[in-house]
Amino acid sequence: MGGEGIYTDYTGCRECMGGEGIYTDYTGCRECMGGEGIYTDYTGCRECMGGEGIYTDYTGCRECMGGEGIYTDYTGCRECMGGEGIYTDYTGCRECMGGRGDIHRLYRLQGVYGRRGDIHRLYRLQGVYGGRGDIHRLYRLQGVYGGRGDIHRLYKLQGVYGGRGDIHRLYRLQGVYGGRGDIHRLYKLQGVYRGRGDIHRLYRLQGVYGGRGDIHRLYRLQGVYGGRGDIHRLYRLQGVYGGRGDIHRLYRLQGVYGGRGDIHRLYRLQGVYGGRGDIHRLYRLQGVYGRRGDIHRLYRLQGVYGGERGYTQTIQAAGSVWGGRGYTQTIQAAGSVWGERGYTQTIQAAGSVWGERGYTQTIQAAGSVWEERRYTQTIQAAGSVWGERGYTQTIQAAGSVWGGRGDIHRLYRLQGVYGGERGYTQTIQAAGSVWGRGDLHRLYRLQGVYGGERGYTQTIQAAGSVWGERGYTQTIQAAGSVWGERGYTQTIQAAGSVWGERGYTQTIQAAGSVWGGEGIYTDYTGCRECIGGEGIYTDYTGCRECMGGEGIYTDYTGCRECMGGERGYTQTIQAAGSVWGERGYTQTIQAAGSVWEERGYTQTIQAAGSVWGGEEIYTDYTGCRECMGGEGIYTDYTSCRECMGGEGIYTDYTGCRECMGGEGIYTDYTSCRECMGGEGIYTDYTGCRECMGGEGIYTDYTSCRECMGGEGIYTDYTGCRECMGGEGIYTDYTGCRECMGGEGIYTDYTGCRECMGGEGIYTDYTGCRECMGGRGDIHRLYRLQGVYGGRGDIHRLYRL
Repeated sequence: MGGEGIYTDYTGCRECMGGEGIYTDYTGCRECMGGEGIYTDYTGCRECMGGEGIYTDYTGCRECMGGEGIYTDYTGCRECMGGEGIYTDYTGCRECMGGRGDIHRLYRLQGVYGRRGDIHRLYRLQGVYGGRGDIHRLYRLQGVYGGRGDIHRLYKLQGVYGGRGDIHRLYRLQGVYGGRGDIHRLYKLQGVYRGRGDIHRLYRLQGVYGGRGDIHRLYRLQGVYGGRGDIHRLYRLQGVYGGRGDIHRLYRLQGVYGGRGDIHRLYRLQGVYGGRGDIHRLYRLQGVYGRRGDIHRLYRLQGVYGGERGYTQTIQAAGSVWGGRGYTQTIQAAGSVWGERGYTQTIQAAGSVWGERGYTQTIQAAGSVWEERRYTQTIQAAGSVWGERGYTQTIQAAGSVWGGRGDIHRLYRLQGVYGGERGYTQTIQAAGSVWGRGDLHRLYRLQGVYGGERGYTQTIQAAGSVWGERGYTQTIQAAGSVWGERGYTQTIQAAGSVWGERGYTQTIQAAGSVWGGEGIYTDYTGCRECIGGEGIYTDYTGCRECMGGEGIYTDYTGCRECMGGERGYTQTIQAAGSVWGERGYTQTIQAAGSVWEERGYTQTIQAAGSVWGGEEIYTDYTGCRECMGGEGIYTDYTSCRECMGGEGIYTDYTGCRECMGGEGIYTDYTSCRECMGGEGIYTDYTGCRECMGGEGIYTDYTSCRECMGGEGIYTDYTGCRECMGGEGIYTDYTGCRECMGGEGIYTDYTGCRECMGGEGIYTDYTGCRECMGGRGDIHRLYRLQGVYGGRGDIHRLYRL
C-alpha cells in the first residue's frame, strides 16, 4: 500500500501509522508520544522526564542530579567530589593526587606522546596525542571532540561527516592526519615509511615493496601479481573480472552498479563501482582492481583444491519463525554432511526462540563432527536463555576433536587445534546467566562493568580442559565474581603454569584486588606516586628506577642495558623442542610433537625456560642481539644470518635459501621447487602441476581439470558443467537452469521465477512482490544497505 516501499534487502511491506515512520533496521512501527522520539536502532519509545534527554543507543531515561551530567555511553548519573571529574567512558569518580594521566587502551592500549608518532594498535592500540590527536578506538572506541572531530567506531562504527574524512578501519582503526605516515596495525601491524607504500598487516601481514604492488594479507593473505586482476575473498569471496562490475561479497556480497553510490557493508558488504567510490570493508575486504590489487582474507581464508567447496548458507532453520522481514541464512542444516572443507553455520537452531532481536548463531550443533579442520562455533546453545540482548558464543565445545594439519588462521587464538589440546573455547555469558539490558559498544561483548550488571564474561577453554605448556587462558570476571567500580580483569596463562623470561602475563585488577597509584587514569581508577627518576608507566601502575643507559620502556616497566650496535625485534613463537627452518616464518600454536606439512603455519610463544637473546632496548621487547657483518638486522626477529649469493635477506624472515634455476624465491615460503614446463610457480603454493590442454592454471588452486565444450573454467571452482541454451554459466554456482520468459537469471541464485506486473525481480531474492508507493530504505548491518544520497555513507558494524 501507499507509504510502504519496496526494500532492497527485504521483500516485505508494512504501512506505518502517522507519526511512526518506517524504521531503517526493523519492519515494525510504533507511534511515539510527544517528547519521546523515534530511535534509529530501536523501535521502542519512551518519554523522558526533564533533564534526562533521549539517548542515542538506549531508550531509557534518567534524571541526573546537579554536578553529574548525562554520559555519552551510559545512562547512569553520579555526582563527583571536587578534584575528581566526570569521565567520558565511566560513570565513577575518584580523587587522585598529582596528575599526569593517560590514554587509550586496547588490551594493553599504548599511547605515543612524541611529536609525530601515530601507532594505533589493536591488541597494543596506540593513540596519537599531538596537537589534534584523534583517538580511534576498538574495544571502547572513543570519538574526537575537537572542532571537526570524527568518531570512527568499530562495533558502533561512525562515519566522518567533514569535508574529507575517510574511515578506513578494520580492527585497527587508523586516521591519517599527518603529512605522510600512518601505520595501521593489528597484531603487530607494520608500516612502510617510504614515499608511498604503507603495509597494513594483520597476523603477520606482509607487504610488497616493489614498484607498485602491496599485498595486504589477512590470515594467509594472498597477493595478486598479475597486471590487474585479483580475487579478494572472505567467506568465499568472489571477484568479477568484467570491464567494471565486480561483486565483492560478504555473506553473499552484493554490488552496487549505479553511478556513484558507495554502500559499505559489513555482513552484506557492498562495493562501489562508480568513479570515486572506495570500498573499505570489514569481514569482507574488497580488492583494488587498479594497478596494485591485493587480496584480503579472513576466517578460513583458504585455497580450495578439490571441487568440494560449495557454499551453503542460510539463517533461520526450517520451522523457525521470523518477524516481518527476517534474514534467512544457513550453511548446511544440522545433520547434513560437508565435503573436505565445508563451512557449517546456522543461525537460530531449529525450535529455538528469538527475543525481539536476539541473534542466535551456531556452527555445527553440539555433538556433530567436523571433517579435517572445521570451525565450530555456537552462539547461545539450544535451550539457553537470552536476556534482552545477551551474546553467547562458543568455539569448539569441550572434548571436541580437530583434524590434523590444515593451516587454519584464526582471529582470537589464531591456531591449529590438535586433538583438543589447545582448542579455542570461548563463551560469553554461560547458559542461564542473565544480562542487564544495555549493551554498549562491544567487541565480543565489549562493555563497561557496573558491579556485575553487565560484566564481560569471557573464557577460553572450558573449565576442566587441559592446555599445553603455555595455553592462552583468559577470563574476565568469572561467573558470580564481583567487579570493582571499573576494574578490568584479564589473565593470560592458566593458574599454575609457568612463563619464561618474558611471557606475557597480564591481569587487571583481580576480583576484590586494589590498585595503587596517584595520577588520574582514564582507564584505571588506581593512583600511585612514583619516586623521582622512576616515572609513571602508561600501562602499569608500578614504578621502577632504571640504571644509566637503560631507559624507561613504554610498554614494560623493566630496564635493561643494551650493548652498542644491536637492534632486532625478538619474537618467537615456537614450542619447546620444535625446530625452525632455515628461514620460513614458522608460527603456530601446535602442541609439542605434532607434525606440520611442508608449509603449515606454526606459531608459539617461547616455551617456559627458553631464553631470549638481544641487547638493545626495543619498543615491545627488552631483549637485544648484535648481528655480525653481512647479516642484517631483521624487523621481526633478533637472529642474524649471512646469506650466500642468490639468496637475499628477507624482510619478514631471517633465513636465506638459494633456489635452483626455474624455481624462484618465494615471498611467503622458504622452499624452492623446479616446476616442469607448463606448470608455473604459484604465489601461495610451492607445488607444481602440469595442466593438460584446455584446463588452464588457476590463480588460487594448483589443480587442473579439462572441461568439455560449453562448460567453461570457473574462477572459484574447478568443476565443469555444460549448461543448456538459455541457462548461462553462473559466477558463484556451477549449476545450470533454463529460466522461462519473464523470469531472468539471478546473480546470486540459480533459481527462476516469473514475477507479476509491478513487482520486479529482486537482486538478492528470487521472489516477487508488488508493493505500492515507494520509499526505499537504508544502511543495514546484518543486511547492510547503502546510502544513495549526495554524500553520506554510514558504515555500521554490529548494530552500527
